Amino acid sequence: MNKEFSQLTSRDNYFEDFTVGAVYKHSRGKTIEWLENVLITNLVMNTAAGNALEELGLDSIRLSKPVIHGDTLYAYTEVVSKSDGTRADAGVVEFRHYGVNQRDEQVAQVDRRALIKRRSHWNK
Repeated sequence: MNKEFSQLTSRDNYFEDFTVGAVYKHSRGKTIEWLENVLITNLVMNTAAGNALEELGLDSIRLSKPVIHGDTLYAYTEVVSKSDGTRADAGVVEFRHYGVNQRDEQVAQVDRRALIKRRSHWNK
């Protein structure tokens, strides 16, 4: 393993750190500006994937309320399940991500499975 590469990822979001049932409120909200409506199809690069090695699937995508200019969105992530992966250096975590607006109304939800690095193999 390349030690320099391992230092680029977070120290606290390895497979072992996730607990089924835990809910994380993401630290920042985002106020939607008019430009996001135009650029959203170009904003698909997710650099916040930390220790995720592979995206395994997105399911049950629900957009439950409209989002309009001026709305501020906040994200939450719940850990739904954990299991061993096909690789010894990673495990599978199933997350439920959901977004709420400034009125605490849920506007979106998606279930996601990702292959997450194990600290025991990557943090040496």
